[in-house]
Amino acid sequence: MALPLWWRRHFMFVEAAIAAALLIGFIVWDQAGRGGPVIDEVLATNRSAVYTAIASILGALLGFVITAISIVLAFSAMERLELLRQSPHYKTLWAVFTQTTWLLAGATALALVALVLDRDAAPCRPALYFCLGATLISAIRIARCVWVLEQLVAITIRD
Repeated sequence: MALPLWWRRHFMFVEAAIAAALLIGFIVWDQAGRGGPVIDEVLATNRSAVYTAIASILGALLGFVITAISIVLAFSAMERLELLRQSPHYKTLWAVFTQTTWLLAGATALALVALVLDRDAAPCRPALYFCLGATLISAIRIARCVWVLEQLVAITIRD
């Protein structure tokens, strides 16, 4: 029972740790010799398409989060959100959105860097790892933003 409470209090750290653990697992799988051939086969002649798709998706999600921030900012003046504005969780709400914005911007940039550095003729595993890690944490933060928006909608439409 203590873990869920601790998780709720430190969810941003826990979610980053989950992304890091997944990335480390991927790197170990790749470097141990089992994953390398699979990764090479998947990325062969597809690297530019994969990185372009990742950069496009992350860039679009960045736009989604920026739009969500604008909407939440507009709704934050509502009387129903007064209790939230006065709670310590109000800063956490903005921390989630701010961190997600920066992570998505960084992940988009890393996907573009990987597009340039990781080539079929000269594969660059660190570029793949950085891109994957940034994409993982960004995906987790996007899920958290959707959860936050869901909670805000529930508050605003409550009778």
